[in-house]
Amino acid sequence: MKKVIYLFVAMLCTLTTNAQQSQDLNLDYSSGRSMSEFFSILRKKSIAGTGIGFQKASFFNTLYYNSATGKDNMIENKGGFDVTFFYHACPVLFDFGFFSSSFKVNSGSYYPDIPKKTTLLQGLDVYISYAPLLPDYGKISEIITPYIGIGYQTSSLVVRDSDKDKDKTVASLGTSSPMWKGGLKINLKKFFIRCEYKQSLSLSKSTSFNAFSISAGIQR
Repeated sequence: MKKVIYLFVAMLCTLTTNAQQSQDLNLDYSSGRSMSEFFSILRKKSIAGTGIGFQKASFFNTLYYNSATGKDNMIENKGGFDVTFFYHACPVLFDFGFFSSSFKVNSGSYYPDIPKKTTLLQGLDVYISYAPLLPDYGKISEIITPYIGIGYQTSSLVVRDSDKDKDKTVASLGTSSPMWKGGLKINLKKFFIRCEYKQSLSLSKSTSFNAFSISAGIQR
């Protein structure tokens, strides 16, 4: 796992250097600008923002997968939400947030003595991604920002007794894991729309999962 992370960081540094040299952003510090001036201009072109959206998570474990497809009819994915905060200093994108995906658990599957139960996959995550500007293809280069990155997610699968008189956690399973993700951000001046896919870096764990989300928000 450490080798994968080291490799990504090395690749990110290499791509960052290449992007700074190849992008025509009037940031060429070889033309008389000092390094401090170069990074000062770069910071002025940075973007920060926050957004909220819909997320749907799925487990790679065959028990959950078969349930979702109706073979065992145990757990049904009902979707959820995520909230993100990001800072983009081209070409590096930092972001963190929290999320919650809910599942419908049929009576008799487990904890049959709790007729009103809610199952949630919820947690926090943080990522660093490579998000370069596209080559100059006109307006589309300003609108679309692709990115790919790695991070870590601390999360758990929680079963709650959702009876209004007994709202409490009855079971919890840790699902924390290193993650990777890729996505596309559409910039609409002060607003943005983001489509994203993420999954556990290791697929060998029984709690490995993936998630797709689409969100919108504001940036400046």
